Amino acid sequence: MKSILKTLFLLAALSIATPVFAQSDFESTKARAEAGDARAQYLMGEIFNKGEIVRSNDEEAVRWWQLAAANGLAEAQEALGFMYSYGFGVDKNTEEALKWFYLAAEQGNADAQMELGFLFEYGIDVDQDRENAIKWYRLAAEQGNVRAQVALGSMYLNGYGVSEDFQQAFRWFQLAAAQGNSTAQSNLAFMYEFGKGIPENNVMSYMWYSVASSQNEIWSVGRDRVRAVLTAQALEQAQALATKCFQSNFKDCGQ
Repeated sequence: MKSILKTLFLLAALSIATPVFAQSDFESTKARAEAGDARAQYLMGEIFNKGEIVRSNDEEAVRWWQLAAANGLAEAQEALGFMYSYGFGVDKNTEEALKWFYLAAEQGNADAQMELGFLFEYGIDVDQDRENAIKWYRLAAEQGNVRAQVALGSMYLNGYGVSEDFQQAFRWFQLAAAQGNSTAQSNLAFMYEFGKGIPENNVMSYMWYSVASSQNEIWSVGRDRVRAVLTAQALEQAQALATKCFQSNFKDCGQ
């Protein structure tokens, strides 16, 4: 069970592209890491965390990330904060997690900013503070972090930690939807369906539900609900828009 949770958390939180390593690359990276190169130390942590060319070893990943984090590398600080936060490869330690998240976030690391927002929004091992969550979500969202854009849009939609603002919610959902996030796409569909800050538009609602459900079947409930009220002509229009949106990689979606 722990391994399944670890995989899910890592997919969500460690959104840094990992290079593909050959054995020769591993040896040269290790040599640079042992010589004190912070970037190489971070990559060694990634290698042991992913377990693609060596056996996965979270303890060894933590060891390398500690070295890189101590050398001031923000990506390693964020990764180390994550490991402490969830107890992967090290004993769970909230104070250590927050320390490293803050250090990375203050350097502008969007993933660390996102993690701080998440912890403060839900009060996970810290006092719940939605206004503080908004602050960190915004910093990450403005850098294009898609999870933060969805979270910030949801805060505006529901009036959590900030005054309810459907226009702001719509804006952040649009940005995340254009990056292919199905949750943001379904939220846009919801806003069109129920006229949240915009005129009701079931054609646009169906389009976004359809696009979202093509990536995650959970959103098909909304798609089918809207489909039931569409005329044949409107359904044909909505399906054409959905096809165009999907084929344009979510850049041409009828708006």
